[in-house]
Amino acid sequence: MNNIRAIKWYLLICIFSCSCTPIYFPNVINTPLFTEKGQISAAANFSFLGSFNIELNSVDLQSAMAATDNVAVMYNYSYGKMGRSADHAFHEHKYQETGVGYYRTFFNKYNFESYVGYGKGCSETRNVGSADHRDREIKGDYDRWFFYPTIGFSMDLKGENRFDPERVEGGITTRVCSLKYRNVEHNLKGTVLKENWYIEPAIFVRAGWEHFLFQFQSGQIYALFKDDLAESSDGWLSFGIIFNFDLY
Repeated sequence: MNNIRAIKWYLLICIFSCSCTPIYFPNVINTPLFTEKGQISAAANFSFLGSFNIELNSVDLQSAMAATDNVAVMYNYSYGKMGRSADHAFHEHKYQETGVGYYRTFFNKYNFESYVGYGKGCSETRNVGSADHRDREIKGDYDRWFFYPTIGFSMDLKGENRFDPERVEGGITTRVCSLKYRNVEHNLKGTVLKENWYIEPAIFVRAGWEHFLFQFQSGQIYALFKDDLAESSDGWLSFGIIFNFDLY
């Protein structure tokens, strides 16, 4: 057990040293691909963040509802934690958001949707410095406005066996975010920008049945202004499950 704990500490220290002790960690993009009023989507995703490292992860919970034939609403929550607050290598972040969007179906299998919304988050990261062995710490809050359009497709499959997938979906999306950082505290060299813009393109594929699908999503992060202290590296890679229901 001691050896396993030592290995985890070593991995966490290496990860944080490479990722510049960031504040902002992106969540999985919610892409329900609604087709008509009354549909509800609920999803749970497990994400690998930063440089897609298995030790830097979060859980993303998503929900959405088609309120009318073309308007939908959503709420999402993200949480990630590694280590303990008393450890030298520690990270924790929380984020929640809500949004409203427009959706439309073309030719019975192609989807277009676009969402705009607002969210609030906070994070704290601490790791041991490689040179002077002192703890490097950064924490802060942020507000995020976002907008993202999505183009997707839905296709029914004819499975030969009872448990063969009956449906496959996929698409591309790009989230544009405006972040404002608040209450930032750190003991690092440099300063954190008070505001920054991010472009986050992503692809997603899911397969399963009408009311239950497995999902994969991968996305990248591009900052308008370089800010090594605040932003996480590369992007995210997520796997999850989606439940679909009909109110009517």
